[in-house]
Amino acid sequence: MSAWGLLGPILLTACGLGLLTLLRVHETESFSVRLAYAYLAGVAWLGLVAFGLSHCAHVALRRTSLLPILLAPFILALGAMVLRGSRGSRSPTPTTPEAITVPWQRFWLFPVLLGTVVSGSLLFDAMGRPVSDWDGRATWL
Repeated sequence: MSAWGLLGPILLTACGLGLLTLLRVHETESFSVRLAYAYLAGVAWLGLVAFGLSHCAHVALRRTSLLPILLAPFILALGAMVLRGSRGSRSPTPTTPEAITVPWQRFWLFPVLLGTVVSGSLLFDAMGRPVSDWDGRATWL
């Protein structure tokens, strides 16, 4: 097994870490828990954006179109961290937290809604254009 096989999970985790940093969630969790959430967030981000681009904009899903999707949140998070660091060095920050606290007991709602939207769009697409086999009848009915 070559080391290139690990590049996919590393890119997905870096993308998810960027998303979590931008949204400022799970900052108090341990590093291993943050990595797990980062991987899941990266997979969800890539799946959602890649599906949207291929379905709505008819973009071919190749390395050249997927790499910017994966690297954009990570680069934006690095930029945000640099800006936060430079702002903090100029003037002292107040003791009140800047981030909006979100009750994470309702965090399950986002993946459920995301799954509903993606599954519903696939269902309506299949209902609008059913797959036909050689005799012209739909194969899944």
